Amino acid sequence: MTLYNFSCIFDVKSSHNISNIGFSGNSKFIIENEVNCHCPFGFQNTTIAINKNTDNNYKLTIKSYELNEQLNQIKYLSELSCFLSFLIGKDESNGRYGTPFIDLKLETFLCNEEFIKNHKLHQNNKIIINDYLNIRDTLSIEATRHFKFENKSFIGAFNHEIIHIYHNGLKAESEKSKFFHWFLILEFLENTPLYSNLFPKGSMFNDEETKKIKTLANTFSSDKKGIVLSLLSRTSEYRGTKLFELLTKINIVNISTMQGKEEISINTIKEIISSRNKLFHRSSEFPTTTLWFKLFPIVTAVVEQIIYNKQCIEVSS
Repeated sequence: MTLYNFSCIFDVKSSHNISNIGFSGNSKFIIENEVNCHCPFGFQNTTIAINKNTDNNYKLTIKSYELNEQLNQIKYLSELSCFLSFLIGKDESNGRYGTPFIDLKLETFLCNEEFIKNHKLHQNNKIIINDYLNIRDTLSIEATRHFKFENKSFIGAFNHEIIHIYHNGLKAESEKSKFFHWFLILEFLENTPLYSNLFPKGSMFNDEETKKIKTLANTFSSDKKGIVLSLLSRTSEYRGTKLFELLTKINIVNISTMQGKEEISINTIKEIISSRNKLFHRSSEFPTTTLWFKLFPIVTAVVEQIIYNKQCIEVSS
């Protein structure tokens, strides 16, 4: 039986630094503990280990009887780095100085094969963060965040595509890009079986009103006709109301930020949607507060709920 030992160096990067006239700010992220555990995604014959390599980077080592092709090994490393980025980033309370993400150094990838006799194959995380602010002078601040992986964070995680969307937001440099990526997670919810179950497609217009709208639409040219007919897809519930009800259904009712614990309300969701609609208007001020104290903690809770309980969005319970 062949055991595949492959490894890759990585570091924990910050998505951006703040550099303004008279002020600079940046974040540094340090993994305090080593990790040695089974694959979090359910591969029963695969283990992972994380060890410090140098002062600036870490070594990710995988031992697997299942991942026997380089393409799959690289893909696994990529999937795992997104998951680790989520674990590190989910408790970030002040993303204005940058959000953390795992940056793989694929040029360091190595794989060794080892023959193991008589091996029997099996059938097929909360982070503790201590923040320290090192004030170098009155004009420059560096925040060093120390965190530890808990073993339970690596148990029962589902490798869902939503982790990649979240990871893209973590590594995006601009706040506008972060808002865009993380809002996609709310849009993802609108295409789940649970959402369809809660809000069946229908119209806010009765048969007689629908007939009148179609008659009116036929009096316009094709472009205007399409706009008028699009009214028929409207439902009696507004988008914000439906998203709020869906979040409540999957037990996401509170969020915690550096401002404290807050109960999610319909107005919270409406604020996020309104900010998204204004996001690309030149005259609109960027909704920084909405990004960090509304959208980010909500989508973080959504990702955590889905990867550890994927059934929550499948059917109404």
